[in-house]
Amino acid sequence: QYELVQSMAFEDAPEFRLLRRILARIAPLHLLDPQDQNFTPGGCQSVHDVIRFIHEKAVEELMDLPRFVKRFKGVKIFTLVSDIPLGLKILDLGGGIAPEAQGTRLLPEHIRSWPMKALWEGLSSPGVWSTEPVPVDFQGMMSSLSKTVAVTPGATTVSGFNLAVISENYLNLHLRLGYHFNLVDARMETEAPRNHIYFRFVGGVTDLTRRSRRAQLLEKILSQFHFKVDTKGDLVVAKVLHLPREDMEQRLQLLGRLIGFTRQLDIQLRRDDDVPDFVEAFFHQNSPLGEKPPEGGSYDGK
Repeated sequence: QYELVQSMAFEDAPEFRLLRRILARIAPLHLLDPQDQNFTPGGCQSVHDVIRFIHEKAVEELMDLPRFVKRFKGVKIFTLVSDIPLGLKILDLGGGIAPEAQGTRLLPEHIRSWPMKALWEGLSSPGVWSTEPVPVDFQGMMSSLSKTVAVTPGATTVSGFNLAVISENYLNLHLRLGYHFNLVDARMETEAPRNHIYFRFVGGVTDLTRRSRRAQLLEKILSQFHFKVDTKGDLVVAKVLHLPREDMEQRLQLLGRLIGFTRQLDIQLRRDDDVPDFVEAFFHQNSPLGEKPPEGGSYDGK
């Protein structure tokens, strides 16, 4: 009884009431959907809202980074020379490219950026980037023919080339492959607490149902490697934090293979039952990745 009275007295204390009023201005989150018309600075009602708004806008800036390349006057932009037709431009912030690289045409063996090198090893692995024609049914063909505009809001602001911004331990990669977009933001150092991978995927040439199936496939594969994955329609957002360098390398190789494997996969996902079949096919084609990955890492910085 004494403890109950003491607790009630504490809750009635002026200091407690003040803290409760302050917390009401800090903790609640009202800005949940970036597409909502109220997702504006004026819609922020708490400190949590301000942080959420800033974070979302920062991610949008990362997505639109290629359009800012023109600001870097005098900075050397490399073009990656490869059998894979990406048209990839590379901006080196320092330490990401070997000193012996000559001119502006960059060979893959001159990449020194740890995360870029790991992702490229996955993407350029034999059989990952298929040049075989994809069988298209009538519905898929009609969807592709109707694609006369960009599939995502704001997509028209993205430049007509793909861009990687790299350093020795950092990668920010923007890939537009047909009608879908990939974003990879990764930091890879010897100290695990400093490491992260952020992956964002959206779009496609077919109807939303098939594009959503591809998103489900990505979720099923990435979640097996301890990514925290959120999907909404054809949008996939995945992240993993605080893994040792070796595990980061494995997951970036995985992303490279996934980017190649899923490039035109939405056309082939005609039924819901196709999703587990293609998940199995992915691990069959990439058998070393099929092994259960080591435990570790986190999603929320803990």
